[in-house]
Amino acid sequence: FDMDNPKDIAVIAKIIILCVNHTSQKIYFGIKKTVSILTGKEPQTKAKINFKSIPEFGKLAKCKKKDIEILIHAMISQRYLLQTKELYPVLHPTNEGAAFYRQATEKEINKLFDVYKKNLEKFESYKEEENSKNTEPNQTSIEEISPEEKDESLLERFFAYLSNRKK
Repeated sequence: FDMDNPKDIAVIAKIIILCVNHTSQKIYFGIKKTVSILTGKEPQTKAKINFKSIPEFGKLAKCKKKDIEILIHAMISQRYLLQTKELYPVLHPTNEGAAFYRQATEKEINKLFDVYKKNLEKFESYKEEENSKNTEPNQTSIEEISPEEKDESLLERFFAYLSNRKK
């Protein structure tokens, strides 16, 4: 998939919508566990689920977790998915998401793509800002943490920062 192509973003969004629809028939998951399923990693959960039986399991294995997570947040902002406001937020399918899945208009695809790209740009500048703060001596070496783990930690703080700014 090409994350710079609006049509590919639409295909990925439809896979995400299907995944949320399929998993929510048994149990609701949050963003991290949904991303794990989509990338082919079985999330740790007490629920007895055969994740490999979910049709979307591993369908986005070649995508970066960061990109999927940023797209999911764009989808939430466009109401294609609902994220609850609980202690442990979970994703729910929406009527708007079902309509997008059935027949997304070019305008909807381009809007989702634009929101995704803006979130990605905001995240990259936030990441640069955070990296410039963390250049003090005696800190844990960046080499000790994989780039993907570093991005996951930064993503959590970034979206918490964004949601706090909206209040």
